[in-house]
Amino acid sequence: MGRSSSASCAIRRAMGALNSQRSFSLEERKRALSAVRRPEEEDEAAEATKNVRVDRALAALKFELDRGCVNTRGKTRLFSDFAKAELSTIGEELKASARRTMWNERCRSAFERYDELNPIDREYVINAAREVLEMSDAEEKSPTGKQSLIEGDAWNNALQQGQVRRLEVEAVMRNGSSEQQGSGAWFQIRASRLTASAFGNAIGFWAGGRNELWEEKLGLREGFSGNEATEWGSSKEDEAVRVYESLTRKKASHLLFQLLSNDDAELWIGASPDGLIGTTAADIDGEAGGVLEIKCPFNRGSPQTAKPYDKVPWYYIPQVQGLMAIFNRPWCDLVSYTVNGGVAIYRVERDHEYWALLYSCLSDFWWQNVIPAKHALASGKDHEKYRPSSESDLCAELKNRSKQISSKSQTTWIPPEKVAQLRDM
Repeated sequence: MGRSSSASCAIRRAMGALNSQRSFSLEERKRALSAVRRPEEEDEAAEATKNVRVDRALAALKFELDRGCVNTRGKTRLFSDFAKAELSTIGEELKASARRTMWNERCRSAFERYDELNPIDREYVINAAREVLEMSDAEEKSPTGKQSLIEGDAWNNALQQGQVRRLEVEAVMRNGSSEQQGSGAWFQIRASRLTASAFGNAIGFWAGGRNELWEEKLGLREGFSGNEATEWGSSKEDEAVRVYESLTRKKASHLLFQLLSNDDAELWIGASPDGLIGTTAADIDGEAGGVLEIKCPFNRGSPQTAKPYDKVPWYYIPQVQGLMAIFNRPWCDLVSYTVNGGVAIYRVERDHEYWALLYSCLSDFWWQNVIPAKHALASGKDHEKYRPSSESDLCAELKNRSKQISSKSQTTWIPPEKVAQLRDM
């Protein structure tokens, strides 16, 4: 039975009730009158129902996104069930327009297989869906927004890239100790991620650094592969580690690369330390293990006359705090190693508040600037609108906190004569 015939029956029943001899209560009269609707009122009711479905979809998308796209449960069912049953068909509730076309092309098939997607891919489609549903009539003609809408080809490319990243991670976990820093595999692993040594640039500590890093992650600029200063540091790193081990009587183990967690949502962030000291649990002497980071001052092209820094440079703090967070260690020994000027060991303690601010900044850079721009490039759209500002909103605060942490760090000085003895052992 069609909508018009249903309405006619309802009207006949209502009029019959009103014209009968029986006495009706006020509530019964209200119910009867509410059934007597003009055709335009019925259309309005249908439109209201559509709006309720769209509003409910938006609320569900926000709920899932706020909880990390991990298949949250609503009042009665999992979000993946809701996605398949409701979100794959919600396009039918959108009026025939560019918005409905966008939904069917970019979102429908993804929600039909939502339970197969990892958290990163779920976030992509949720943001695309929210942008379509929130689009105004004016925006339909020229859609804009924080997230780029994912075209079919770009969506498939995103899924393929996610699979590649997972395979890379699995290979790293299997062969983590077999690769050396600076090798081709090492650079390949780091290229598609944000690593600890780049945290300072992601914040905006250096002029132009944030935009250069963004271009590098998009493949618009060749990644940094080293210079004279890094070559000098690499050539002296093993020597510096041996001296450190002799001084502290602690063994430094090497791990190529580690992610912040094994969760698919954290594949984008990781680090490769110069060494790990002990374990995360307390060692025999009662001290929990830490992280080792080696710096060999190049002294503007004259490393032979270099001396250790007076205190740990504040601009290394994002890297150091990132290493401790990623490897879950309570301290980091940053070593300033020189061949003729002695050695300084700076003990930096983990600061959970600092890491929370830093992670927020890094996450914004990655998800609001890098990832949307990647999808814009893949779909032939304007990626420049996602270019980051020169500094994060948290840059000034992180600089101040970095300087405070630097000032609080403890320093152990080793004179040149002692270093020479240890080198000769």
